[in-house]
Amino acid sequence: MQCPPVLIKPAIGDRYIIDKLARVRIQTNNLHIDEKFFIIPEQRNNIIFGKPLLKLLKYQLQDDHESIEIDGTRVIIPTVTPLLTNRPHIRLIMQTDIKEQLREQYPLVFAEPSFNNKKTKHNYIASVRLNNFPYHKPKAYFTNQLQRQAIEQFIKQSLATKMISPIDTDELVALSPVFPIQQSKDKIRIITDLRKVNTHLLYTPRSIPPIQHIFGNLANKTIFSSLDIRKAYQQILIKGDKLGLITELCSYKFNRLPYGLASAPYWWGEFIQNIIKKLPQSKNTTVSYYYDDLIIASSTIAEHYTTLKHIMALLTKNGLSLSYGKIHIAEPKINFLGYELSHNRLAIDKEKKTTIAQWELPQDKKAIEKSTGFVNFLRNFIPNASQILAPFYQFATTKLLPNHEKPIFQKVI
Repeated sequence: MQCPPVLIKPAIGDRYIIDKLARVRIQTNNLHIDEKFFIIPEQRNNIIFGKPLLKLLKYQLQDDHESIEIDGTRVIIPTVTPLLTNRPHIRLIMQTDIKEQLREQYPLVFAEPSFNNKKTKHNYIASVRLNNFPYHKPKAYFTNQLQRQAIEQFIKQSLATKMISPIDTDELVALSPVFPIQQSKDKIRIITDLRKVNTHLLYTPRSIPPIQHIFGNLANKTIFSSLDIRKAYQQILIKGDKLGLITELCSYKFNRLPYGLASAPYWWGEFIQNIIKKLPQSKNTTVSYYYDDLIIASSTIAEHYTTLKHIMALLTKNGLSLSYGKIHIAEPKINFLGYELSHNRLAIDKEKKTTIAQWELPQDKKAIEKSTGFVNFLRNFIPNASQILAPFYQFATTKLLPNHEKPIFQKVI
């Protein structure tokens, strides 16, 4: 029978990844055993006994042999192979969570990323080119006292991580204002408004794999892992025309790729693809990325674990780190990009279903755009989605949703 993948370390021998159990029943005159045993891959003539069962069987270890007692009769445990005659055959097993095992083996991958504004562990650098940018026009947005405090804290953190640095006297920097967004009751996020920069940005778009292509590669896979790369874009240095931010009190230049830059996803995509290409090729495992998320899918747990170790080694080599609390390792079912993935099954995750159930009928242009964007995200689950959404594209410029179109949107919801 199947069980959640477990990494075990015998007192003697290599580590094993186990995902199967065998149920064993033994019935004699005075003894009844109904227990589950781990099945060791490729060594299934070895049986693993737990301490409670060893006690029940009155296990004894002598200088030259091991034995158990069944129905009052002492039974000598036979040698499995001649090569093991000098080793005890009862092995001490230590169970370790695979996720925790990876953190112990690759501590730098799960540590807080350390930044240096002049070099990285990798040699990849993003280039910025601007065309006719109005350097003299950008101005800071007005903020209240609470917002200014949040921005000041953001500046201190960004300076400490080398994300930004002071502007030299003779430097020409394309500045963009920042503004705060209240993400939750206790959290404010600072956003750099790069819209003006993006209108003057010159770049060549790179390919980003569509979600449908990623999911298409997951067919017949049974074991899944998802990895969230921490501060992904900020791991890449920038060169060329200089970018920066402006507040009411000061201005700074970016040393690393900022979020919100139109070309950032393409630079990051090219960088992470170069890393993935270094993984050993396999027919039973696929590795894909979608922006700063990675998904690994395999047909066997052993190959999945091997691929994870290769990825951890590459992340360490390139100075990339993961958010430990956001990753899922070697699971038969995971949530990824708003979908629930398992063996040959793709479904909407529970949070999205809750959002749909609570969705209010849109009444203005902004609400219509938000609603249609959400429906487009789930269009694979909506037959004739393009036809159903057509009226909303037509009336997106009107102030109110026409009454005769409301039933259509209710149908979508």
